[in-house]
Amino acid sequence: MEHYNFRVMTIVLIGVLFFLSVSSVYAETAEEYYNSGNAYYKQGKYDQAIVEYTKAIEINPNLAEVYNNRAGVYIHKGNYEQAILDCTKAIELKPNYAYAYNNRATAYYDNTEYADAWVDVHKVEELGQAVDPEFLSELKKASGREA
Repeated sequence: MEHYNFRVMTIVLIGVLFFLSVSSVYAETAEEYYNSGNAYYKQGKYDQAIVEYTKAIEINPNLAEVYNNRAGVYIHKGNYEQAILDCTKAIELKPNYAYAYNNRATAYYDNTEYADAWVDVHKVEELGQAVDPEFLSELKKASGREA
């Protein structure tokens, strides 16, 4: 009986080790999902991009770039509130992330929250990044102010 239990335990252990090794081969990394999301984003397949970015976030919720890129997709889809939330999370993770401030300024603008857009525009400039002159012109017109 003891010999039988040892054999069963050995078979179970081998099965578990095999499962773990096979599953690790097929497991996607956050970076792979991020790259896949970027590819879908460039193709204009926004729903698929959101799925891939979300999977990356589930694996590693500390990647500011993933939140920022998902925010860009939400902007394209007209979901400005979610874009603002994603940009804000990216900024929490990476406080000097000019691209996230820039995306959030765009989302605020598109959501007619012009005062908040100006705050982020100034932060982008403070961080040494240029703001698209056409965007600035549109923000000036829409907000009725110069800066």
